Amino acid sequence: MPPTKPAYSREFREGAVDLLISSARPLKHVAEELGVSPNTLRLWRNRAAGIGGEGRDRDRREPGEMPSGASDPDEASELKRLRRENEQLRRQRDILKK
Repeated sequence: MPPTKPAYSREFREGAVDLLISSARPLKHVAEELGVSPNTLRLWRNRAAGIGGEGRDRDRREPGEMPSGASDPDEASELKRLRRENEQLRRQRDILKK
C-alpha cells in the first residue's frame, strides 16, 4: 500500500500560493522551503489563478474592506490595498512560523 498524502489545510495552501507569488523566487525553492512537492505547489497556484481547476474568488469583499464613509475614492482604494497587503503578510508570517 503506497504512503498516504499529507492533508494540507486551506489556509496553508492559500498562504503557500501567496508566498510563491510575492517572493519572486523559483517555485522549486519555495516548495522545498515549505516541505511540499513542486508539482503540488504548482497545482495550488494554478487553481488559485483559475487555470485548470476551481480558483478561489479573488473579487469577494470581506466585511469592513470598503469603508462606507470614505470621502475620497483614492483613500478607499488605498485602504483596500493596504488591508490586502496586511493579510498577505500575516499569511506569510504564519507559514514561516510553521
